Amino acid sequence: MNKTAIWDAVCGTDPKYTSRVTQRGGFTAIDAYYQIHQATELWGPYGSAWGLRNMVRTLNAEMEMAFLDAEFHYPDGDKDACFQIANSIDIKSRSKSGAKWDDEFVKKLETNTISKALSRLGFGADVFMGMFDDARYIAEQNQKFGNAIPAPAQNAPPPPNLNQMISGLAPQMQQAPPRPAGTIPPPPPAAKR
Repeated sequence: MNKTAIWDAVCGTDPKYTSRVTQRGGFTAIDAYYQIHQATELWGPYGSAWGLRNMVRTLNAEMEMAFLDAEFHYPDGDKDACFQIANSIDIKSRSKSGAKWDDEFVKKLETNTISKALSRLGFGADVFMGMFDDARYIAEQNQKFGNAIPAPAQNAPPPPNLNQMISGLAPQMQQAPPRPAGTIPPPPPAAKR
């Protein structure tokens, strides 16, 4: 029995279903419905042989958070495998104009919980393992999945020649007096207090 069969089947992510997020230090996000589609290809429609069950939703108005505790089940050979999963989400969305109630927090919480459960089985593992931080890996994945690499725009100016850029800046730069090799210039004078 291959214990990593599921992982091996779903660990590679098609880059066209990812996006770069600049919040919280930056990370790559995977489209949850791409993962759900992969699971559907593997096990059939959601709810038939796999998904969340025994869900308990809790709302904490004081913390402005919603919580979901559930069991994620999926077929593992001839048996039904399962594990517990817990998740939480803010029930308010925040922006520059302030916070407001998020009327879709229940849906977001369930979708995000499914995505987190699938990730524990290896779905999108290459993203979670940091491989999408490597441009060469992304290029390999694009090639593997047959994604067209965007061509440069037709009307875009050619990239500047570095030598031309430097020679263009030279007249603007102040000519520094030559100094003997191996000498260090003195530090600038200290500001008077």
